[in-house]
Amino acid sequence: TPCSPGSIAPVARYAAVLARALPASSLARCEPCEPGQFQDVEGQVVCKPCSRGGYCVAGAASPSPCPAGTYGGAEHATGVADCTACKSGMSCPVGSTEETPCSAGSYTNESAPTLAERRRCIKCAAGTYQSGQQSTGCKVCEKGGYCTVGAAMVRPCAAGSYNDLVGQTDRRSG
Repeated sequence: TPCSPGSIAPVARYAAVLARALPASSLARCEPCEPGQFQDVEGQVVCKPCSRGGYCVAGAASPSPCPAGTYGGAEHATGVADCTACKSGMSCPVGSTEETPCSAGSYTNESAPTLAERRRCIKCAAGTYQSGQQSTGCKVCEKGGYCTVGAAMVRPCAAGSYNDLVGQTDRRSG
C-alpha cells in the first residue's frame, strides 16, 4: 500500500532494502512528514518544504494558511506561532506572505475586536479622506470641498458651487 498524503517511505529505506540491510516488509511502514514539511500526493519518498504564507505540522498533507491579521514570510514554518502579526496600517488576509500597506483613501480600525479585523484595510467613509498610506484613521473633509467613499484627498467644489461646512459628501451649488 502506498504511503498516504502527509507521509512518505524515505529513499534511505529503499536503499537499505535493496542492500538487504532491511527486509522488504519495512517498505510498508510510512513515516509522517516532519514539521515544516508536507506531502500532498500518496506514494512519495520525500516531503516538500512548507510554503511561505503558511505552516506545516508533523504529518501535514498540505500547508495550513497563516490566519488573517498575520503573515508567514519564511518556508519551513512549523506552527501558527511562526506567523507574524501585521503592524498597524497594514493588511494581511489569510495566507499572506507579507504585509501590504493600506493605500491612500483607506485605513485599519485599531479598535476592532480581533487582530484579523484590525489588519484589514477599510475605505474611508463619505465625508472623510486619508492622503497617506499605512494609516489608522481618516480625516474629516475640509471646508471648500467634499469627500466621497474612499477619498484620498478633498475634492474642490466646482466653479459656481461651494461647501462652507466640514465633512461634506457632495457639493452644494451656490
